[in-house]
Amino acid sequence: MSNAMGFKSYVILAPQTAWDTPAIDSEIYPFIYEFVSCGLKNNSDLILAERFKGQPSPTPGIENFYDASGDLVMHLHADDMLWWWLLAMFNDTPDTDASAPQEVRAAATWDGTDSLTTQPSATTIPCDPGILELTASEAISGTFTIAGTDQNGVAISEIVTFSAQAVKATTKYFQTVNTNGITTAVTCGGKTLAITCNRGTYTHIIALGDDVPVGYTMELVKGGIPSVYVGCIPNTITIDLADVLTFNVGLMAKMGYNARKLSADTDARTPVVSNTGTDVAAVPRVSELVFPSWGIVLQIDKGSGYATIPVSSLSLSLDNALKFPDRFRNLRTRPQPVRGGNRNYSLRVGIDYSTTENDWDPKFMGNAEVGAKVICYRTPYADAEYKIEFNLPRCQITSFPDPAVSDYSEIIQDINLRPIRSLAAVASDELSVVLTCLQSGA
Repeated sequence: MSNAMGFKSYVILAPQTAWDTPAIDSEIYPFIYEFVSCGLKNNSDLILAERFKGQPSPTPGIENFYDASGDLVMHLHADDMLWWWLLAMFNDTPDTDASAPQEVRAAATWDGTDSLTTQPSATTIPCDPGILELTASEAISGTFTIAGTDQNGVAISEIVTFSAQAVKATTKYFQTVNTNGITTAVTCGGKTLAITCNRGTYTHIIALGDDVPVGYTMELVKGGIPSVYVGCIPNTITIDLADVLTFNVGLMAKMGYNARKLSADTDARTPVVSNTGTDVAAVPRVSELVFPSWGIVLQIDKGSGYATIPVSSLSLSLDNALKFPDRFRNLRTRPQPVRGGNRNYSLRVGIDYSTTENDWDPKFMGNAEVGAKVICYRTPYADAEYKIEFNLPRCQITSFPDPAVSDYSEIIQDINLRPIRSLAAVASDELSVVLTCLQSGA
């Protein structure tokens, strides 16, 4: 009877410094990543040397090159996936901005009931939904109750307790605070109270990188038994719209070591034989929040501004067109992947066949360019607002969006877009990803 149970599966990830240099356990990114399925495994085919030898029996096969490849399918999580996007975009240096606190109540004395002087949405830059930070001019003790709404318009409230402290913050994220929604029994005594609001999020702009990365090391635990894969590089990425958004990574790798875990030795980095994975007792799991299908918007720029169009289906594909070069060097492992052709990215969206958006045929026939954005939102109760934005500023329509009639209630036409580089661009700009999440990237 097998002791391996599929639910005891996960993956951890660590950056490499060179294609041939495995990472070690102290270098892993601080998340355990959960997945839907994973087919990453070693590959090799025997070389069959056919010859005439006086009888029809086969000759022994000859050992061939080996490498590793396979698909890793994950849910598109709202947070904790920055490293995967850096890996997918071949860019380890995002342009990152942190949200800044905005004043919503100027420092002043208070009484039993108070209001904000500025709602979070009215600040510059708007800071809703945001955490409220209460700052007294001196240490105080007692409770303040704050009542308002979250970004879904749901009524929320929170009690903030001071204990000989001058600064305290809410844990819930407020979009609005009710008029006279701040109540307290704490006497002012000449002290003042100021309140700021902060979205508490980081915005990461990730542009495409042209250089093929040296790869990542992944410890893939399959049913409790670890395997270590070295030189993992994404060749394809597909984002699919279903009940939740899925993130399918087609990986190429140098090789995998089965029944081994990451080494702890900075000098001898070769994965070590083990039937149990690296100790991850202190490592948190990736966020439980995933992007639902309803939290998605397509925006098309057809020259006169962006039109927002509901979608029935969506698939965004990124093909990096990598290949293993043919090199005979007395080694069975392959050299680092290289470009095998132009990158090929595509966006397919299913939209209503209607008279309001009916100029697709002439745009296709005239080879007109359009810009597109796919924006995914996650707005959990009383929590931060998360966003992923895919920007495709210059696209061609690649086929007639002529729909078939196959449903009584709706007719859907597929719009197929091919992103291309801008005319004067000095770097790849056909796709960029903007993440707004709680992960700082530090």
